[in-house]
Amino acid sequence: MIMKKIISISILLYMNCLSNVFAQDSLSLDLYLFVDSICAGDSSWIFVNIGGGDGGPYFLYDSNGDTVTPPIKVSPAQTTQFIFTAMDNTGNQASDTIVIYVFPIPPNNPIADPYSGCAPLEVHFSEPNQYEGQTYIWNFGDNSSSGISTEHNPTHTFYLEGVYDVSLTVTSAFGCVSHDTIQSMITVYPKPQALFQPVPSIILLGNFVWFYNQSNGGIYYHWNFGDGDTSVLESPEHMFSNPGTFNVVLIVTGENGCSDTTTCDFIVLGINETNYSEKINIYPNPANDNLTVESPQNSIIEIKDIQGNIIEILKAIGNRTIIDTGKLSRGIYVLTIITNKRIVVRKLIKQ
Repeated sequence: MIMKKIISISILLYMNCLSNVFAQDSLSLDLYLFVDSICAGDSSWIFVNIGGGDGGPYFLYDSNGDTVTPPIKVSPAQTTQFIFTAMDNTGNQASDTIVIYVFPIPPNNPIADPYSGCAPLEVHFSEPNQYEGQTYIWNFGDNSSSGISTEHNPTHTFYLEGVYDVSLTVTSAFGCVSHDTIQSMITVYPKPQALFQPVPSIILLGNFVWFYNQSNGGIYYHWNFGDGDTSVLESPEHMFSNPGTFNVVLIVTGENGCSDTTTCDFIVLGINETNYSEKINIYPNPANDNLTVESPQNSIIEIKDIQGNIIEILKAIGNRTIIDTGKLSRGIYVLTIITNKRIVVRKLIKQ
């Protein structure tokens, strides 16, 4: 604080008498702050207390000589010393200085690896700037129980498809805060569901099995029947050359390249159709109103839906049986023909 003291004394002596004496106090200026430190981008107020001198009114000037009116709002970009000067009407002056400390905003640069992928997607997040006592709050935007993290470089798994905004709040050791939200930072693609049902579930050697594809979200399909043969059809038919248990594998791929795999063990019983001279024919297939089955007399003809529910059971009176299929709904059915020597299973399509 700098103060200039001016004392004015007027003395009038007449006939050795002291007529009057006038004394004026020094002008004083005090600056003070509510807080002496702020974060970059924030403001502070400088308060002023002026007294003495000629008793006012007083005038206040900044370091550029401009008149200011207290309290004074300042927003320094860095630590700054402010100087103000007060003056009264008689020209008395007093100056004071005050320092406001400015702390930097912490860096905030969230990155992810990867930025997109198939559900469930595991993402490694990081904030690559040097650690200097900062704290972190991540919000991964999926409203899951683990959707908030206070780790510096967390890992999070997105289980559901969608596009997610990710935000990061960084607080420095001085309490300065930086917040950043990256819109659409993470994209999670849907994963298809691979599912199929063999129809029938067990066959005799020499019969076809139909693999009914019940998958969701797929556009490409790859089958491995476990006997060296493969197929890329959606719901293929297949005939095994040997009896045994075969591990059938289906890989389903969606439009974004996401895939799912399912398997089942399929059993082929060791009875070869070529050992029998009896012929079994089914036509037309697909069928509309009627289906003709040529089979030995007294054969049992059974129709089931793909869930295994029995729709109808018939006994062949002769070698040719005509079945009314007009009453069936459109869809896929399983036709089983049981003779004295074997069991034949076919897929029936009702148009």
